[in-house]
Amino acid sequence: MITRINNKNLTRRREAANGKNKSKCLSISEKWGIAHDRPIDMFKKSSKHVWQFNKLDENNVLKNVFPFAASRLRVRNDSVAWRQRSEIRRHISHRSHGFTLVELITVVILVGILASLGGMLITTPVRSFIDLSRRAELVDIADNSLQRMTRELRSALPNSVRVTNTGTQSALEFLNTSTGGRYRARQEDDGTGDPLSGAGTDTFDVLNGINGVINPGPAGQGNCISGASDCLVIYNTGFGAGYFNAYAGDNIAAITAVGAGTLSYNNGAGWSFPFPIPPSSSQRFYVVDGPISYVCDSSTGQLRRYEGYGISPAQPVPPAVAGDLLADNIQSCAFSYAGSPSVRHGLVTLRIQVTDPPSGESVALLYQVHVLNVP
Repeated sequence: MITRINNKNLTRRREAANGKNKSKCLSISEKWGIAHDRPIDMFKKSSKHVWQFNKLDENNVLKNVFPFAASRLRVRNDSVAWRQRSEIRRHISHRSHGFTLVELITVVILVGILASLGGMLITTPVRSFIDLSRRAELVDIADNSLQRMTRELRSALPNSVRVTNTGTQSALEFLNTSTGGRYRARQEDDGTGDPLSGAGTDTFDVLNGINGVINPGPAGQGNCISGASDCLVIYNTGFGAGYFNAYAGDNIAAITAVGAGTLSYNNGAGWSFPFPIPPSSSQRFYVVDGPISYVCDSSTGQLRRYEGYGISPAQPVPPAVAGDLLADNIQSCAFSYAGSPSVRHGLVTLRIQVTDPPSGESVALLYQVHVLNVP
């Protein structure tokens, strides 16, 4: 209950309470404190009339007497509540975080699923890359070997290619030519010029000059056959009766000297073919620096190249010299030759199968080479 009182009565009451004589104008907080027998620091305001508060708390006083103070109190209370909530949130956010066993198992399962899917996505491309690299390496081994053989076969003496297949070995042999040209078949009308003759020792003119490198050596057909000097070969028609075969020494001679547009040779007993040479030869001659052999042995898995040995009527398999390793891991190989002196070209077929031992995968390549057979 609120009772309106007079300033004088309140002054007397305060003087009685404090025992002092103070200002007659009291603030509401002071008057409320006197009424409740305790001081409260409230809003100070002077007035002609004051209010006496009986059995009312501070909030009710503010709500009924000072509405503006009540609004400030609400703001203050809201601020306090907000700070309290902030402290609670801060406490919760700064506390130690953890996880339950169910959460741990769930994470492990999800990680396992993702790892399995990732492994499936990565494993296939990696395996494909490894397989492709292995096959490419096998192809390179076989391809490099066959290209080397093909390149040298194109310089083979016409009708000199021969192939032998025995057991696990397949051998290819030919006479390698370093250069060639055309010889003078007869003298000029004025009697000049030095033509090729049927004598065992002679010098003849080379038409249009000499191209390439020629290594002359001692006289005698034996020196040519053994490799001591380059060989002059004319009109090589092939193997068998009625043909002129360089392997048998029918049409080869040792080159003894090289001049400015001339060649000197010595073959001992002379040429086996008749003179004049048939016009089908087109006056060609070839310079042979020796035989070359390729021997593939599937039992050892090696393909070797041989050179630097002498010319022999029978094909040696392998030749009696050290060979250079051209390829290994050979599983199988096959060489064949189809040709005759009656056709202009012969066909050499080369097939090599290379295997990768760890994986057991193999690659087979086949090459076919046309060789010139015009003598």
